[in-house]
Amino acid sequence: MFEFLILGWCVLFVPLNLLLLKGTFLEASWKRKGFGGLVLGKEVFLLIIPGVILYSFGVYKNFTYFYVTDESVQEATIYALYALLLFSITFAAVCKFFYRHKSLLAKAAPVLVDKDFILIDRIYRVTILCIIAVLALFLAGGMRHALLSNIVSGNDLMEVRLQNRYATSIPTVIMSFFRFLFVFNGILFGLAYDRLSKYRKIFGLCLVLFAVTFFGDKAPIFSVLILMILANLSIANKFSFGKIIKYSLIMGGVSLVALFAVSYIQFGGINFSDFIQFLIFRAGLGQIGGLYEQFAVRLYDPNYIWHSIPFANLVVDYPIYNKDLMMMLWGANVAADETGVVNSFFVGEAFAIGGYVLALISPAIVALNYCVAIVLLTGFFRYFFGYSFGAARIILQLLIPSTFIMTGDIAGILFGKLLVMTLLFLLALWLLCRLLFRRRIFDSALSEAT
Repeated sequence: MFEFLILGWCVLFVPLNLLLLKGTFLEASWKRKGFGGLVLGKEVFLLIIPGVILYSFGVYKNFTYFYVTDESVQEATIYALYALLLFSITFAAVCKFFYRHKSLLAKAAPVLVDKDFILIDRIYRVTILCIIAVLALFLAGGMRHALLSNIVSGNDLMEVRLQNRYATSIPTVIMSFFRFLFVFNGILFGLAYDRLSKYRKIFGLCLVLFAVTFFGDKAPIFSVLILMILANLSIANKFSFGKIIKYSLIMGGVSLVALFAVSYIQFGGINFSDFIQFLIFRAGLGQIGGLYEQFAVRLYDPNYIWHSIPFANLVVDYPIYNKDLMMMLWGANVAADETGVVNSFFVGEAFAIGGYVLALISPAIVALNYCVAIVLLTGFFRYFFGYSFGAARIILQLLIPSTFIMTGDIAGILFGKLLVMTLLFLLALWLLCRLLFRRRIFDSALSEAT
């Protein structure tokens, strides 16, 4: 009975969520090019909701699990659905009633002005330079391209990924900057695509695909391809129902083919049936598996909160929740540098830090953090990069839901750690852009555009 109640609620939540977020930064609307809701929806409706349904129906018993029980599944499921609903309610309320800042609302489709295209091209070139520089640093520091290493040398993909993470002296912040770079670059590539020459298109696509597969993760390939297409659609003059269907099929088809190709390479061959099983396990059960294991093992340590504070690692040696959880599960018989971390859902880490109280209020905290990020980053894009409000909206509605992810625990969101790092990354790009263009190479073109 429980599982069918959950299934019914999940079906009801789809239109309810669309209604709550309508007219906000995170609305899902083809007509108003509200792609922020589509990017967020990819995570909610392709990862979290399917995972909730699969766990509720006991599908987890057909795959590897550790401490999950039917009783813990029920409690975790209720908290997961509660978190999604409270997040949407809080975000919608702040946007529409408590703080009606124009960056939080979506009254019309955002548009670019001519000046924006030149500014986008500038930052796009800078991100290309940064990606190449960071790649050179990675290779000089002993890191290997995980996917190519697997294809060319037959090295185990997970082994290469762990060596890149733990056996090199590359700071974690540089790796985080690199991940931010290829997401941001993918969005800018989609916006600039129609104005690029054939050779720049080929080079740009090859570079971002090389970068996005460097660590060997499969999800970023799926995500960045979608961001490229949505970014390009953001500057389309008009939509028709046929176009919507066409691009939806293209996005779904390209993403599935990319995931299948990488899975085929990683496992040395895989048939379609095995691929479906893999998707159920990784995309369905795996992405929020940490939440269900957490409500079974009930890790609790207030010191986990230090991981949420920006730069706390400079003065405090603190435990990390998703690493500790992984060591209790897959890493029980191996060293810490021989395994990664557990994918989860932010309410799980909130429960580990502050028990039921923080778990209950965490969705509102995440929603408020989203609002602050939208307002501050919109201001940064307008007053530092010089983008129009429309350009800032188009970029950020793709960038924010791609970096402030819900299945990445609450550590980066609780005290604005992700926001601080994002602002620092953007500031670095702005300073580099000012340095490279201090001779005002594009002044004539910019004056013509304005």
